[in-house]
Amino acid sequence: MQCIIHAGLHHTGTTSFQHFLFNNRDLLAKSKILYPLSGIYKNSFQHSLIPGSYIDKHLFIDEKRNRNIKDYLYSLEKEIIKKNYELCIISSEVFTELLQISEERLNLLFKELSEIFEKITIFITTREPEERAITQLKKMLRLSESIPAYRTELFNAPELFINKIKSVDKNIKRWSEITNDLIICNMDENDYPLRNYFENIIKVLPKQNQLSIKEEINLKNILNLSNNFHDNKDPHELYKYIFCILIGIKIKNSEETLKNKFTFLKVIEFMEKIKSSENNILKKINKNNLLLLLKNYSKLEFGRNNIMEILLSANINLSATYILDKLLNEFIYNLITND
Repeated sequence: MQCIIHAGLHHTGTTSFQHFLFNNRDLLAKSKILYPLSGIYKNSFQHSLIPGSYIDKHLFIDEKRNRNIKDYLYSLEKEIIKKNYELCIISSEVFTELLQISEERLNLLFKELSEIFEKITIFITTREPEERAITQLKKMLRLSESIPAYRTELFNAPELFINKIKSVDKNIKRWSEITNDLIICNMDENDYPLRNYFENIIKVLPKQNQLSIKEEINLKNILNLSNNFHDNKDPHELYKYIFCILIGIKIKNSEETLKNKFTFLKVIEFMEKIKSSENNILKKINKNNLLLLLKNYSKLEFGRNNIMEILLSANINLSATYILDKLLNEFIYNLITND
């Protein structure tokens, strides 16, 4: 029996794809494809508990979880023998996280899995690196409110943004060094990324089997889900992220008491009170402006107080630049004077 391990990457439609696979388990089973329940973490649709067995601490997995990989694999084997499956799909970005933490531990996991499966193929979903990095940065800034480890994003966004861009090729290179059985699928190459993912996965099966699967499933569910495909829905305008990043740049080297007061939520609350005329001007700031700001700051030598220069280098017009500079000083003054 073959196994496809979908190892991410993060922010490439993985959650939507996992939802599809989980919600259509019965339909997939009719085509002899297993999306197992074993190893799925509570309140999710991914098998993070399998690679998570080899990770000591994880931000999103309970420390008190069962970390005995034998238990998960025993449960998995029980699912497999219920039906004459031809393909098992296991999906979790935590496989790539484990690779980043310890290649040795990842190899131990593969050794265990090879006792069950005749062949294991790694399936990597990716996307344009800058788009992925922006999505990742914005999500981490939002989550910095509840996850202390993400607070570093508040003060080091430009540097960490560049690292995020580089991590795509770096992770793919590391996977290619571990195995030749590797499928890479870019979500940007097709209008229906989830359908594209699924079609690439079933290519590991004989052509006759592929045809019968397509006829059985008809890909309607994937098409419907692809039309509703969302990329980490974001309730905030781009200028609020730029504002947050600039605050972090300005107070990065300030006293800890001031830095500790700074949160993403305070940025949102402050920005909700600005004049409608200011809001209308700032709303014209676009993704290209954000990209230029992040990339230029990393390349050029700006002083932390040269905010006007930083903004103008990102092709943000003078009106928006002046308003942001004014609001930045107001926000920091409020941060200093309010308990």
